[in-house]
Amino acid sequence: MNINSERAKAIDGYLATHPDAEVGKWPLEIAGQKSILPFYRFPIEELLCYNVNNGRLAMDVREWQKGHGRKLDSTTKEDTATIRMYITSRL
Repeated sequence: MNINSERAKAIDGYLATHPDAEVGKWPLEIAGQKSILPFYRFPIEELLCYNVNNGRLAMDVREWQKGHGRKLDSTTKEDTATIRMYITSRL
C-alpha cells in the first residue's frame, strides 16, 4: 500500500537516512493477506500525528469543529492536546 501524503514522505525520508530505525519484523494479516512486515523506531513527536478522521474520534471532532468554527489541525500542539483529551476521556 502506497501512501503519498507529505507526512508519509517525511517518514520515508527519515527512514532512508536512518537505516538503524528498523528494529525487526512482525507477522501481520491485513485484508486477509498474511505478510511479515518491518517495524521501525523513530521520533514520534516529529513524524506522527493523530488521524482526526478516525471513526472513534469522528463524532467528538465534528462537535468540536462545529462549536469552534474551524477544523482541528493535528499537526499543531494546541489541537493535538485537544484530540488527546478526547482519546484519554474514552479510556
